[in-house]
Amino acid sequence: IVHMVNKKKILFIQHTSVLGGSPLSLLYIIQSLDRKKFIPSVMFLGGSGEVIPLFKKENIKIINLKDITVFTHAKGAYTPWFSKKMLKNILNLFKINYSLKILRSFFNENQYDVIHLNTSCLLIPAIAAKKLDSKVIFHIREELHNGVFGVRKFIFRTIFDEYSDTIISISRTNAKQLNLGEKVKVIYNSINLNDFNSNKISKKSLKNFNIPENRNVFCMLGGAVHSKGANILLEAAKIILKEYPNTYFLIAGYPLNLKYGFQPNRYFFNFKQIIKKIVTGEPNMHFECTRILKNNNILANRVKFIGFSNNIPALIASSNALIWPATQSHFSRPIIEAYAMRKPVIASDFQSSREIVNNYETGILFKPNDSNKLAE
Repeated sequence: IVHMVNKKKILFIQHTSVLGGSPLSLLYIIQSLDRKKFIPSVMFLGGSGEVIPLFKKENIKIINLKDITVFTHAKGAYTPWFSKKMLKNILNLFKINYSLKILRSFFNENQYDVIHLNTSCLLIPAIAAKKLDSKVIFHIREELHNGVFGVRKFIFRTIFDEYSDTIISISRTNAKQLNLGEKVKVIYNSINLNDFNSNKISKKSLKNFNIPENRNVFCMLGGAVHSKGANILLEAAKIILKEYPNTYFLIAGYPLNLKYGFQPNRYFFNFKQIIKKIVTGEPNMHFECTRILKNNNILANRVKFIGFSNNIPALIASSNALIWPATQSHFSRPIIEAYAMRKPVIASDFQSSREIVNNYETGILFKPNDSNKLAE
């Protein structure tokens, strides 16, 4: 009984339950906890996505709290001033008090020793936890966007600093950008080597995608998320397939949504997407990728968007190499997953990727947003 009383209760707060890097990183953290010393719970702010069963499988208590406002300002999730998302952010300002009320009520009814905020967008939970006896940890997984005027970045950095006891950054690049002194600790993402074990993984998964044996296969993780650069890979694939027609490209992750894709007879919609890209600098990846696919028959049956996969280790093991064509700098979980599977990587050359890729030793770095360099 005494042993039970002394266990530390940790509440991990995660903004999304969609399968992706941040919830998987969180899962690996919890898997490594000594359950004799810690009692973990995870709060998802709405949704019932693909990762929740993974947490339940580990006998982790799941809490769903809806209608909590989140604000994003990362390089991979930037909201331009001239966009519908900015209007939504402005409207969300009026929901802050309601969100704080819900969170404070929950915190008053449930006591925790540590509150772990798993991404930079969880500003409101940080403010709600301010007057508690709990220790608050901000786990910053994203590089903040500089923005146009720097106001939002200033607000984010101020809240990180004033409303947390410790800040964890997942790269030195990110820590340097935060510039918050000794409060920031650099702890790189980890992976579960029991799952990513090249000695245990079957390499026969290509049969599921109708790919013949002895073909060159390259995989990419991230799907149609705009910062992952699937359009750059498609442009490079056009060049590669002219010389190596038996090459295949498998793109796992967020699937293409044809509703938002290119259609030859949707003139106004197509024009609007082009203008939006020019004005905001943020492409509609569904539009960009479907446009490239429809206009280049050489890509047919050679590039496959396979959606979310529940067996990423096997996908990587079956590939010659992993491609990370990101258009925005951030720490790449797929790169370290490829390393665990003893596969080389071809990655966009950012300061963050230089931390984990030794050029021409563990992989090859290429100029970001340059499909010709990627093809080379």
